[in-house]
Amino acid sequence: MTVSRARLVAVASAGRTRAAVLAAAAPQRWSNRPGAAPPWAEVTHQLVGDGIFGGDAVVTSVRAGPGAALLVDAVAATPLRGGAPSLSATRLRADPGATLIHVPGMLIPHAGADHAASLAIDVAPGARVLSLTAVAAGRMGMQESGAFARLELRTRATVAGQLAFAERAVLTGAEFAAASAGAPIVVTALALGDWPAAEPSWWPTGLPGVTGGASQLRSGGAAYRALCDTYADFEALAAAVVGAARSRTCEPQFAASCKFVTR
Repeated sequence: MTVSRARLVAVASAGRTRAAVLAAAAPQRWSNRPGAAPPWAEVTHQLVGDGIFGGDAVVTSVRAGPGAALLVDAVAATPLRGGAPSLSATRLRADPGATLIHVPGMLIPHAGADHAASLAIDVAPGARVLSLTAVAAGRMGMQESGAFARLELRTRATVAGQLAFAERAVLTGAEFAAASAGAPIVVTALALGDWPAAEPSWWPTGLPGVTGGASQLRSGGAAYRALCDTYADFEALAAAVVGAARSRTCEPQFAASCKFVTR
């Protein structure tokens, strides 16, 4: 059994963002990517090795300090191995004036996997968060679609201290297949705070291999759900969403002209 903790804190200074804290215990690792266009900092989160094994716990904390602009993504999907129950827990925090975009690796449960994944998001007044997560039905090439034992998916998001989104789903492999209408990849995105991505009309329609739609959250913000036919379709969706959200026209002073543009 392995318990791994990782912590990232980004701070803003002189119109730029830098990673002030990059701490991680194996198998987690951070890679700070140089050369990001101001005001952004770009950091890659990695799980070195063969994924999350039975009995493992992976805990990750990401904080964007006041005024920071931070993108955190992954270079690969995260395999979930079969065996004893495993856990991944992620907490995102955006301080006043910060923008945080988080796109972790897709979860791919192997046969017999029993995994609980939790995501907690705290958005301070004047901050913005875009979280885009994906879960696959299993290893398609190994004919393991829906062969996992159990997945528990929890998400809780607050904006300015008020609950914006809360969800808990517990599914067997067969239940996942039924709930996703047989689609191999399920995507959930949350756009929280005051920016164009928080409007359902901003989200894409008609992308190849993607069936999805957005809805307004009662407390503000948007929730987007999609089914993707292939991993390549998900990658194209994620690239288009992140690219549009990071464009200059989506900065607060240009919000009225922000448009979603597929690439």
